[in-house]
Amino acid sequence: MLLQLSLIAAVAATIGAIFAIWRWSYALQAYKLQKLQLMIQILMLDESREYWKTPKMIYCKEKKNFKTLPTIKAIYEEGKKVGIEIA
Repeated sequence: MLLQLSLIAAVAATIGAIFAIWRWSYALQAYKLQKLQLMIQILMLDESREYWKTPKMIYCKEKKNFKTLPTIKAIYEEGKKVGIEIA
Protein backbone atom coordinates (compact mmCIF):
# COMPACT_ATOMS: atom_id res chain seq x y z
CA MET A 1 0.00 0.00 0.00
CA LEU A 2 2.77 2.41 0.95
CA LEU A 3 4.67 1.48 -2.21
CA GLN A 4 1.64 2.29 -4.37
CA LEU A 5 1.22 5.69 -2.71
CA SER A 6 4.91 6.39 -3.26
CA LEU A 7 4.56 5.43 -6.93
CA ILE A 8 1.57 7.73 -7.38
CA ALA A 9 3.44 10.56 -5.67
CA ALA A 10 6.51 10.01 -7.90
CA VAL A 11 4.40 10.05 -11.08
CA ALA A 12 2.58 13.20 -9.93
CA ALA A 13 5.90 14.88 -9.08
CA THR A 14 7.29 14.01 -12.52
CA ILE A 15 4.21 15.40 -14.27
CA GLY A 16 4.41 18.51 -12.10
CA ALA A 17 8.10 19.00 -12.94
CA ILE A 18 7.42 18.70 -16.67
CA PHE A 19 4.58 21.21 -16.40
CA ALA A 20 6.78 23.62 -14.39
CA ILE A 21 9.53 23.49 -17.03
CA TRP A 22 7.01 24.19 -19.81
CA ARG A 23 5.43 27.00 -17.79
CA TRP A 24 8.84 28.57 -17.07
CA SER A 25 9.80 28.74 -20.75
CA TYR A 26 6.37 30.19 -21.56
CA ALA A 27 6.72 32.79 -18.80
CA LEU A 28 10.21 33.73 -19.97
CA GLN A 29 9.04 34.18 -23.56
CA ALA A 30 6.03 36.23 -22.41
CA TYR A 31 8.34 38.43 -20.33
CA LYS A 32 10.60 39.13 -23.32
CA LEU A 33 7.65 39.96 -25.53
CA GLN A 34 6.11 42.25 -22.90
CA LYS A 35 9.44 44.03 -22.60
CA LEU A 36 9.49 44.54 -26.37
CA GLN A 37 5.89 45.75 -26.29
CA LEU A 38 6.79 48.30 -23.62
CA MET A 39 9.73 49.51 -25.71
CA ILE A 40 7.45 49.96 -28.74
CA GLN A 41 4.92 51.85 -26.63
CA ILE A 42 7.67 54.17 -25.37
CA LEU A 43 8.81 54.81 -28.94
CA MET A 44 5.21 55.56 -29.95
CA LEU A 45 4.83 57.95 -27.02
CA ASP A 46 8.06 59.71 -27.96
CA GLU A 47 6.89 60.07 -31.56
CA SER A 48 3.51 61.39 -30.39
CA ARG A 49 5.12 63.98 -28.15
CA GLU A 50 7.38 65.08 -30.98
CA TYR A 51 4.34 65.40 -33.26
CA TRP A 52 2.38 67.57 -30.84
CA LYS A 53 5.31 69.80 -29.81
CA THR A 54 6.67 70.49 -33.31
CA PRO A 55 4.88 72.90 -35.64
CA LYS A 56 3.03 70.74 -38.15
CA MET A 57 4.68 71.93 -41.36
CA ILE A 58 8.17 71.51 -39.88
CA TYR A 59 7.22 68.04 -38.63
CA CYS A 60 5.85 67.09 -42.06
CA LYS A 61 9.03 68.29 -43.79
CA GLU A 62 11.22 66.32 -41.37
CA LYS A 63 9.16 63.12 -41.71
CA LYS A 64 8.49 63.41 -45.44
CA ASN A 65 11.02 60.76 -46.44
CA PHE A 66 10.38 58.38 -43.54
CA LYS A 67 8.12 55.36 -43.75
CA THR A 68 5.18 55.57 -41.39
CA LEU A 69 5.52 52.02 -40.05
CA PRO A 70 8.84 50.61 -38.88
CA THR A 71 9.78 47.20 -40.18
CA ILE A 72 10.16 44.19 -37.92
CA LYS A 73 13.90 44.38 -38.49
CA ALA A 74 13.98 48.01 -37.30
CA ILE A 75 12.01 47.11 -34.19
CA TYR A 76 14.37 44.19 -33.54
CA GLU A 77 17.41 46.47 -33.92
CA GLU A 78 15.88 49.03 -31.53
CA GLY A 79 15.25 46.19 -29.09
CA LYS A 80 18.89 45.12 -29.32
CA LYS A 81 19.99 48.69 -28.58
CA VAL A 82 18.10 48.70 -25.29
CA GLY A 83 19.15 45.16 -24.38
CA ILE A 84 16.13 43.11 -25.44
CA GLU A 85 17.00 39.77 -27.00
CA ILE A 86 14.11 38.07 -28.76
CA ALA A 87 14.36 34.31 -28.97
